[in-house]
Amino acid sequence: MHAVLETDHPVYGGHHSVVFAGRLALEVLAFHHANGHDPLEVTVEGWLRLGKETVVVADRVMFHVSEEVRYRAAALVKSFCGPSAQGASGPVDGSGPPPLSARPKARPLGDGAQRA
Repeated sequence: MHAVLETDHPVYGGHHSVVFAGRLALEVLAFHHANGHDPLEVTVEGWLRLGKETVVVADRVMFHVSEEVRYRAAALVKSFCGPSAQGASGPVDGSGPPPLSARPKARPLGDGAQRA
């Protein structure tokens, strides 16, 4: 999914194309619908992809919305993905890592060290 990001200060470049992939694209759509199709105020963490056109590839999005919009967006994601939508992938707004119970267990390596 593509969107246009307008920076909060013109010195940061004004407008940038942003690409959202996978579940993140679904969450952006859900928040957009839950917010009444009004522009969203977000913080995007990602990286620049240079090529024919330069775009920001989003890795994480923090949505600055009311609790009401957040709950509506969560319900939309759940309806799109089924009851397990809130499961091991973490919070619906992409604002943090998955819960400890959903992270892979450490396994021993040949030298006795542990890696997660």
